[in-house]
Amino acid sequence: MPLNKKVALVAFDRQVSGKGTLAATPLYGLGLRGGNVFDPQMEQTYEELTIADRFPPSAYRTAFHPKMSFTSRAWPRSLGLLLFAALGADAPTGAGDPWTHVITPGATPLYLTGFGRLDTEYHKIRDCRIDELGLTWDKAEPLEISCSLLGTVASPYLGTPWAATNDDSDQQSFFPAGGVFQLDTDSVTPVTADITGGEIMISNHLMPIDLSRSLAPDDNWPGLHEITVTLRLIPTDTTLARSVWTGADAGTTLSNTPVYGSFSTKFTISGSRDLTLAATRMAWTPTSYPDADPAGGPAELEMTATVLKPAGAAFTATLLNQVASYPGS
Repeated sequence: MPLNKKVALVAFDRQVSGKGTLAATPLYGLGLRGGNVFDPQMEQTYEELTIADRFPPSAYRTAFHPKMSFTSRAWPRSLGLLLFAALGADAPTGAGDPWTHVITPGATPLYLTGFGRLDTEYHKIRDCRIDELGLTWDKAEPLEISCSLLGTVASPYLGTPWAATNDDSDQQSFFPAGGVFQLDTDSVTPVTADITGGEIMISNHLMPIDLSRSLAPDDNWPGLHEITVTLRLIPTDTTLARSVWTGADAGTTLSNTPVYGSFSTKFTISGSRDLTLAATRMAWTPTSYPDADPAGGPAELEMTATVLKPAGAAFTATLLNQVASYPGS
């Protein structure tokens, strides 16, 4: 009987003791919108030798780089741990539900144990770090996450099924309606903008440390901490782009000097379940001046920027949820 692709989950928990120590059971489980629950990423090739005929004589393997890469929804409980793992620091406060988590960039991304299930097959991967965590939305569609986890040692085809302590799959996820979307291209104080969608991508640019003694990497080391924001909007005029190109809202000369702006996006379920993502030093780039179109319709702008280092936290995710604290926070 074939495996059923509809029966699939990923789950994860923090390795509080750090690298090398598996989490015994997953803390959060997620239903998926796509992706894979387990990918050993085997590197194998054939031997290139001259022999008595024209066929290669044998094969050899040089690496396994186990990973999980999936898309899902953004749930208040599990998203907090994913943001904490991707960014590195969480400061929880509060005396009761809702608790407030201020999640900011830390020195390094956390280690997680990743768990995957496809129908009756169960897997897990040790020492996972988040290579990329993306949050995307289009108009009023629910917020979607994309996540890529890179690990070291894989434990495939487990004899004992795992079960997540908290399965978020049937909970309400974040959505844009009722939220607050703000942008400014030349100040630290963003203002309300008619945003129609966007993407926020947190990238750790992980690099595997491949040692001679093992096909599995010893670690996945963080490189550049890159956070890129793309926002689409329907403006009343092109002042946001004008201030980038000319250096001022009323500028009439193209400027040689970059200007720095800001953004803030708030997604909400209720007053006790909010997610606000914000940064205050970003050199925005308009993709282009709006195109003319014989069919007419509202002009659109698309703005992209990478978060730059300011005096304080470069990027802040403020999350209100029902979790008092995450493991190790």
